[in-house]
Amino acid sequence: TYMRTDSLHLANSAVDQARKVIEQEYGKKYLPAKPVVYKTKSKGAQEAHEAIRPTFLQKKPEELESALSPEQFKLYELIYKRTLACQMAAAVFGQTTVVIGGQNEQAKQVKEAKFRVTGSVLKFPGFLAVYDETREEDSQSEDEDGKIFLPPLQAEEKLDLTKLLPEQHFTQPPARYSEATLVKALEEHGIGRPSTYAPIIGTIRDRGYVRMEKKRFVPEDVGMVVNDLLVEHFPEIVDIDFTASLEEKLDQIASGQKKWVPVIADFYKPFSELLEIKTKEVKKRDVTVEETDETCDLCGKPMLIRLGKYGKFMACSGYPECKNTRQIVKAGQEESESEIPPEQERSEACEQCGGKMILKKGRYGQFWGCGNYPECKNIQPLHKAKEIGVQCPDCGAEIVVKRTRRGKIFYGCSGYPKCKYASWTKPGE
Repeated sequence: TYMRTDSLHLANSAVDQARKVIEQEYGKKYLPAKPVVYKTKSKGAQEAHEAIRPTFLQKKPEELESALSPEQFKLYELIYKRTLACQMAAAVFGQTTVVIGGQNEQAKQVKEAKFRVTGSVLKFPGFLAVYDETREEDSQSEDEDGKIFLPPLQAEEKLDLTKLLPEQHFTQPPARYSEATLVKALEEHGIGRPSTYAPIIGTIRDRGYVRMEKKRFVPEDVGMVVNDLLVEHFPEIVDIDFTASLEEKLDQIASGQKKWVPVIADFYKPFSELLEIKTKEVKKRDVTVEETDETCDLCGKPMLIRLGKYGKFMACSGYPECKNTRQIVKAGQEESESEIPPEQERSEACEQCGGKMILKKGRYGQFWGCGNYPECKNIQPLHKAKEIGVQCPDCGAEIVVKRTRRGKIFYGCSGYPKCKYASWTKPGE
């Protein structure tokens, strides 16, 4: 089939094959009376191709494991299990409320404490016998949908108290999007298509609108500024319903139901007129500069919040006469934890031209750069590289420990860039 198919349809031959395997491996009670048919919920689903499935379900994943790489095996096993599970009987849960009463034997007059929890007890596994998405394996756990799974209990059963934990719970904000949940949200709103989900995610990362923390998207200053600008000046363009409607019209053009010229004309003419107006109205300073009530500790002029390539920072309004800048200390961060303010000078002069060495911030962190840039491009790391007591086999200079952009350690010559010797292994080992 097609790797970007959204189809929920399986060929009759595949369904028959799945039903035979289910009956053979799990028994008749796991087999529904009729084949299970699914309807798509996604507005922009591409269903011209059959769903991705194994071609021969009698061949179990473990029979193929020796012929596959670990990644291939995991993927094949996932496809195999989901294909079988989608044709199996539903799981059955009993909704249960448990009330646990407890009283201090030494203090009979104290009112009995009661603890209540409502959750589910699995009565019949159904498809879960093959494919269970629940990540927690504890007897009492909570899945991603907020369902609590309880251990089997009997009425009037006596329980042993192992711990009593006083806890206070607050309403939590919704979890930040991961790649998977963002794609799911795009599908639900009819925005994008399978061929554009990856480019959408790639674009917001490549432009520095977001960063990844624990596999979740966290907005950067640049992303928030761009969003605020678009919402304020182009509200219709960033409206979810407008975007989904335009996607639908493009699908209709592709299927021959609409002509492309009037559809594009209806959108582009008012958009180009609005863009021309906003290009004249909105100045760069309106977007990248915010006023503050702080004054510069060097010259007394007002300090401004400016937006640089790598986020927001405080800068003197007297620039370029006064180059005072400092980092913005984020909520929950101590002053001492923030980075050294950029544009600070180092006592040692540039060894190439004699100019001042200034602290700068780049994509991969802070570094010392010559103040005479671009005439002099000398740069030095923020912290001196660690020497290991080994000389470079090419030029005799000291070998130092370095890191790649992704943080991997390697060994390189301290004479770089004149000497480009580098090795993943420690020289001499």
